[in-house]
Amino acid sequence: MALPASLANQLSLPLVAAPMFLISGPELALACCKEGVVGSFPALNQRTSEGFESWLEQMNRELDSFRQQNPSAQVAPYAVNLIVHRTNPRWQADLELCVKHQVPIVITSLGAASQVVDAVHSYGGLVFHDVTNQHHARKAAEAGVDGIIAVAAGAGGHAGTINP
Repeated sequence: MALPASLANQLSLPLVAAPMFLISGPELALACCKEGVVGSFPALNQRTSEGFESWLEQMNRELDSFRQQNPSAQVAPYAVNLIVHRTNPRWQADLELCVKHQVPIVITSLGAASQVVDAVHSYGGLVFHDVTNQHHARKAAEAGVDGIIAVAAGAGGHAGTINP
């Protein structure tokens, strides 16, 4: 699966700085984006949907400002990791905020929901999905995701079983 040209042209390297639980936030994501690498953070690192929305506002505001001040800079988009599992009572509200603020890339975990794909595609965003095995990769492809993130052994959260 090749990177969409619209994304590849914005990157200095084809990398995503992983959305790390309790570590990744706007400061880290902004620093990555300003260097041409996709910066990301989990929506749940912000403890409320209201706080999450303030992070999205900060990301959009600061990246817009940076682009205006540095018109020749290669600025990468940012990504938000959504846990789309029934145990996450916030995922639908957080998805609505991603749509409202047009998050460029949404990384889904623990469920390849075509509802997410449709919502994010409605404004031109991309959806990548974390998978730990071939079965889940096929389900994600069937849901229409734009990219697959193969999670290897040693990764955080729901780590895969294959050594990278």
